[in-house]
Amino acid sequence: MADRKFIGSILAISIGAGLWACSGPVPVLQTGLGDARAQTAGERFRERYEARKRECEKAPPVPEGMDCTLLIHARKAVCQDSPATQANCNLLKVQIEDPMATPEGRFAHSIAIPNPMPADAGYRAGMSPGEYFQHLCKTYAGEFIYKTVDNVAGIRQLRLREPASSYKFEHLYAMEDPYGHDQEEAEEPGFQFVGAPWLYEFFERPLPATRRGPRNKQFWDASMFAAPPKDATVERYFGHNGKRNSLKLEFDTQPKARYAFTWRGIMRPADRELGIAGGELIVLDTETNEVMGVRRGFAFYRGSWAVTPLCPRYGYFGGFDKATGFTAWHTTKVVRTPQWKELLDDQERTRLPRRDMDSKK
Repeated sequence: MADRKFIGSILAISIGAGLWACSGPVPVLQTGLGDARAQTAGERFRERYEARKRECEKAPPVPEGMDCTLLIHARKAVCQDSPATQANCNLLKVQIEDPMATPEGRFAHSIAIPNPMPADAGYRAGMSPGEYFQHLCKTYAGEFIYKTVDNVAGIRQLRLREPASSYKFEHLYAMEDPYGHDQEEAEEPGFQFVGAPWLYEFFERPLPATRRGPRNKQFWDASMFAAPPKDATVERYFGHNGKRNSLKLEFDTQPKARYAFTWRGIMRPADRELGIAGGELIVLDTETNEVMGVRRGFAFYRGSWAVTPLCPRYGYFGGFDKATGFTAWHTTKVVRTPQWKELLDDQERTRLPRRDMDSKK
């Protein structure tokens, strides 16, 4: 447990700090006190986007493959001092996600849940972004659990999350579900879900179109770098016991887990223009298609979706709104592992409130 918390803290701090460093100055959230007559997040983003376009006409593009996410060694000089990076031309290349582009996305959006959001989410002319965000948080956000199952061995992810660059996090409109997106879940999901008896014995997901092994081979089991067989459609993580090199990977043609989760973004008029994005995490029984639980949450844009206020918020690992285990934080309450309660109780002791959010609830 201690090893897992340490890894989560370091990942959250390093990723968050790097992304903020690349995104530049951002407006400060004034929750509940914003002026509805001030510029919206959409207006600010479009101004910044057009400014970048003008700058990029004068500056060469960022070197191919360069990413400001990790400000180390040679990258630090490029990311901080290069006119090309100051222009951040890669923002202009970011593609806006299409929720219906894949069968998995279409299925996620087709699921009927017991507590859907109404077409009118309650926005009224004159609301500030902070007021609308607080309204959504108090009225619609939360964890809604309809059925639980105990002693579950494994869980399956039905819809993959694509890794996001710092430029995609900075883009106001590109990501379908900024609230639920977790970079570690997209890139190295094993630690998110595997670690019996607190977490699951195994975790499955569809085989990604492109795979890359983790960095630093000496810290990982050799199976993490194996190429999948031609007929494989599923990858399965298992064996993690708290030590990094204990996590293993295998491939299969069929999943084993009965219980699964998927995700989808929430799009309502005025949301993105005001810098708000919603998402739903849905846990279901794949044998009956019964919806067992839903987590609905919202994120507030502050120049980037990477480190930003959320509701419901995680609060663990030093108070981060989102960190290692963000998805499992909900799934373990629905399809429960043998010691799910001990895990949550242990995490709860480290939870820190957010002064500009929790104090106003």
